Amino acid sequence: DRSRASMAEAERAEAERAEGVLPKKAVGLVVIGSSGLATFGILARRELGRPLSSPVVVAGRAFGLGSILCLSTFASVAGVVGWSLGVNTLREFADKMRAWAPQKRERFERWLGLPERTYVATPEEEEAWRKFDEILQKAVDDYYSSSSSKKK
Repeated sequence: DRSRASMAEAERAEAERAEGVLPKKAVGLVVIGSSGLATFGILARRELGRPLSSPVVVAGRAFGLGSILCLSTFASVAGVVGWSLGVNTLREFADKMRAWAPQKRERFERWLGLPERTYVATPEEEEAWRKFDEILQKAVDDYYSSSSSKKK
């Protein structure tokens, strides 16, 4: 049921992307990231003119500026990637990557001239991966259900 809902959401996002509609979260992340980068530029320029004081103050300022730079860059990159893939959630991103990555890996391996993969997992390995997927899916579902209940 959840996979159907995520597939429907992915199809909706793909249709919006085809129509030229930007995902709201992606645009928000780019705006936040850009404003953070602008803030970093303003604060860094202001700090250049200040005389050096104690090492603790200098370290604190460097940490603060570095944090702004790191978080705003991450937000910008996440927004651009989300927009380019047409996804709004981590679940949509994961679904998109599960379809995209194996194709690209096979193509890259052929380009490198590597032999075709012939490994076949044993039934025990398949069962272990199935259990791992169930545990991971439960953790994701628990996270989303707890975050949605906090919003209410």
